[in-house]
Amino acid sequence: MNGGVKSFLEQFDDIILMQYTGLDDKKGLGIFEKDIVKIEVDDGFDYIDSVGFVDWHEREREYAVFLKGEPWRRLSVRDEIEVIGDIYQNKDLLEG
Repeated sequence: MNGGVKSFLEQFDDIILMQYTGLDDKKGLGIFEKDIVKIEVDDGFDYIDSVGFVDWHEREREYAVFLKGEPWRRLSVRDEIEVIGDIYQNKDLLEG
């Protein structure tokens, strides 16, 4: 590979691409795969006030929020979701 091209590509070694889910959080920020989100749900059926991360649910073929200590939840525009970080830079938000 040409030395100039190789050095150009090396600039991107630390970049991780995250797929946009097609949904925005309650502040209008795009929700991406591997984002850490705070989710609040009180719809008469479910009550959730938790933190989790967004990822592709292979079996269901859709994006889901995988919550701490709770089952996964389908990513929905009806839920109060706020992006608070991502698993690469803020993994500590999922601990504890």
